[in-house]
Amino acid sequence: MEINTVIFCLYAIVLITASVIDIKYLYVPDCIHLCILALSLCSYFLEEPIILSRLLGLFIPSGILLLVSILTKGGIGGGDIKLMAASGLLLGFEKTFLSLILAYLFAGLFHLLPLLTGKLDRKAEIPMVPYFTAALLLSAGFGYRLTAAYLSAFVPQ
Repeated sequence: MEINTVIFCLYAIVLITASVIDIKYLYVPDCIHLCILALSLCSYFLEEPIILSRLLGLFIPSGILLLVSILTKGGIGGGDIKLMAASGLLLGFEKTFLSLILAYLFAGLFHLLPLLTGKLDRKAEIPMVPYFTAALLLSAGFGYRLTAAYLSAFVPQ
């Protein structure tokens, strides 16, 4: 078994654990972020590191979330921001940015009908980690193929 597979499986376990905790308590404990940071360090030393992509992945997606959190006065939790930062250090910019877009697309599609029918309040707290988990795992496994497929729809052959 390759080390990438082991790291991916451990990452999936950590993300699924974070999802369950977020659904139940609307909270992401710091040990989740620390586990992902540990996986990032292992990945960095055991794989071919692409430091610029990892640093951009650390700062840009989480920076966007932080900015939105500031502008909305807490509309995005600190645990979500730290989760995306740690994940960005592991996955790199391209996959983490794709995950950010996919997570909000998934959440929007899932909650659209309840919002329109009034079954969900506009200001309801929604646990985002399950959507981040789905998006991060999808991006980690198929990120480059998803991006290439998306871009090929707009670039003439």
